[in-house]
Amino acid sequence: ATFIQYSSYMNNAPQASEDQRYVAAFSWIEENTPKDSVVMANERLSRLIPIFTKNNVMWTLGALNYLMPPERVRFTPENLLQSNDFLRDIKQYRVDYILWDQRTDPAWDIGRFHLPVLYSGWLAHNIRFSLLVCVI
Repeated sequence: ATFIQYSSYMNNAPQASEDQRYVAAFSWIEENTPKDSVVMANERLSRLIPIFTKNNVMWTLGALNYLMPPERVRFTPENLLQSNDFLRDIKQYRVDYILWDQRTDPAWDIGRFHLPVLYSGWLAHNIRFSLLVCVI
């Protein structure tokens, strides 16, 4: 059992260490947003947000484990960002906030929607992120 725990630690330690850079963003979300508000983020952050905050996420691949209408599956964050009318389409999912890691997802280019930025900061390792409110 000790070998399995050690092996698991060695395999997961780099990603767990990498995830620590989001502590500032998660703390801000936890302290400044209402319970059960909905955050749109990339897949990695969408798996972490419900763990570290009181918020829900718009989408995660784990949602495929549940019955849902096929049209729901096509509205992942990446697909919505390619929509001709992002602000109209995102209303369907009651998205309140967007957490954007500009290093990981530069192609998201959320700035083109001219949404108000609630908080913008630096994560560890000089990684910039923005938390934007989706005005609907």
